[in-house]
Amino acid sequence: MVKYAVNVRTREDASGPVEAPAVSDVKKRIRAVCQGNAICPAGTLDCCSLAWELRIRYRDCPVKIGVFGCSGPCLRAAGHRGCYDYEICGGCMVQPETQYCIHCGKCEKHCPVRAIRMTDGVPLPDGERCVRCGVCARSCPVNAWNTRPGFLLSARGERPVFVHTKDELFALLDRKIQRGNELVNTEET
Repeated sequence: MVKYAVNVRTREDASGPVEAPAVSDVKKRIRAVCQGNAICPAGTLDCCSLAWELRIRYRDCPVKIGVFGCSGPCLRAAGHRGCYDYEICGGCMVQPETQYCIHCGKCEKHCPVRAIRMTDGVPLPDGERCVRCGVCARSCPVNAWNTRPGFLLSARGERPVFVHTKDELFALLDRKIQRGNELVNTEET
């Protein structure tokens, strides 16, 4: 276990107590922009817990990481989008289960980015436009959507990448940060 010089706070996880610095710089660089599923019905992840893990993992890395509960356009997150080197959002892959669909069209009406079209009464999501918010599944009165939760990771200027597990998220973020450091070192020389 790593010891820190000042103001150490301890938190339990699966492997026992974890110590993290209460250094304001780390907290400012890596932050939970909202509380996610702790208070918001649209949230698909616990932002505070994920931000805590990120602070421990990337405490010595000078990148700014914002954690958002969903990829939706809520007012809480609106002022923070684009302020970070990397943004992590909760999200979910969605697939309609047409045998259960009652063809009401609510999914199409509620989609914030108009990524669903009803074709012959069947909802067809557009994978290119979809922001993985899951509003379509939550708006369905008969739960005719198969959802798989995960994370969306985006770097400035890049299209978000969807991953299913936290391990995949950390591996992808490690690669992106390493690639970013290599680009910075190349420009400096």
